[in-house]
Amino acid sequence: MSRYEDLDEQRQVAVVTQAARLALPLLGIEAQHVGLVTHAYNTTFAVDLVAGGRVAVRVLVNSIADDAHVRGQLAWAQALAVAGVPVPPPWFGPGGEDVVVVRPEGAGRDFRVCASWWVTGTVHPEITTDQTHALGGVMARMHGQASRWSFPDGTGFPTMADPFCGYPDLVTPALTDQADRAVVAEAVRRSQTAVDAANAIGVLPVHGDLHAGNLLWEDGRVEPYVLDLDDAVVASPAHDIAVTAFYTRRSGDPEAMTRLFAGYAEHAALPPVSSSIFEGLVAARQLTLTASLLATVTPSFRAEAEAYLTTTTVRLRHYLDEGVLDSRLTAAG
Repeated sequence: MSRYEDLDEQRQVAVVTQAARLALPLLGIEAQHVGLVTHAYNTTFAVDLVAGGRVAVRVLVNSIADDAHVRGQLAWAQALAVAGVPVPPPWFGPGGEDVVVVRPEGAGRDFRVCASWWVTGTVHPEITTDQTHALGGVMARMHGQASRWSFPDGTGFPTMADPFCGYPDLVTPALTDQADRAVVAEAVRRSQTAVDAANAIGVLPVHGDLHAGNLLWEDGRVEPYVLDLDDAVVASPAHDIAVTAFYTRRSGDPEAMTRLFAGYAEHAALPPVSSSIFEGLVAARQLTLTASLLATVTPSFRAEAEAYLTTTTVRLRHYLDEGVLDSRLTAAG
């Protein structure tokens, strides 16, 4: 029997398609058609219902979330949707079915599967400055709702306790150069200080992965739909802003972050963290991304890991020297 992680991408897709089909009746979903949307960190299918309507079914392939975390994601998504925050409402079956565990034949492992109602829109590879302003507003509204909300019994998110955000430190063992290891060690130390300082100011449920790939923009709507709560965590609100900053900086447009802050400030006070704490949180995002890439079982991501590891050391060295994490830097510098 081949392990799932040893399969090529085509055979992995076949396995997770079987997982989705096994999960549908367990979730109370009567499907008319099942189509693959994306096979990436997790795998999403568009499922047309016999009774009409469409849902997005997610097979959690690389997710490190346990049952309580996944059910917490669904509970928070439901509460956000009720509060008018633009997120896809989660699917709950006629018997309350929310998360199921299936083991496709020959997979050698279990998969958690859940679903949400389908929302329309387009993912933009890069978001405009105006869209960044809108994202800041949605982010603040999510944080405002989270500050007034409590997890239902049996659900919850882990607290962001370190820069790897739940992943083991796979970065250090992957490096053979002692100078690179020293760079990572110092970056981890500074990021840990930032995480601890930000958490001491106050924590609440945050999305943890607000970037262009998790936003759907629909014509006629100013705000995006926010997708994918798989990285949701209890952390400082500054964690969400830092994650978005990591991606926004790649545009090289300094106005983008100004607009993000302005959009946020229209709905809530910005988290009171210093610039050094904030940069430590941005560096933590770099560490988390690298650890998750090294841990992935998706072939297209695994193929990028070695080059990205070099990029990580370049960016972290710049962070130590200049005090700013520049996500525009690559392996070539």
